[in-house]
Amino acid sequence: MTTKEALHTIIELICLHYATTPLQLKYASRKQPIAEARQAVWLIAHKTLGKAAKQADLGELFNRDRTTVVHGIQSAQNRYDTNKDFSRFVDEAEAEIRRLMK
Repeated sequence: MTTKEALHTIIELICLHYATTPLQLKYASRKQPIAEARQAVWLIAHKTLGKAAKQADLGELFNRDRTTVVHGIQSAQNRYDTNKDFSRFVDEAEAEIRRLMK
């Protein structure tokens, strides 16, 4: 699975979980469910793809700049550290992506 394919799979998994669409993630919406879903994509991509998922590329995918992605990853990591439901979801999504990448 290529990096691009993995990113699209991550987006699809996140959209299913948050009952949203990839197009909604690209909007400038700051509503919590949309922003949280976008940040979850960035965190999972960061954790599973590492340096292959460049922050600038992740930002471009969602019409955001690199610094927004960095802040989003940090915010999602803080949520991961403090919210058991979110951390369980991220762990399950990460495991699924890693399984599909084999």
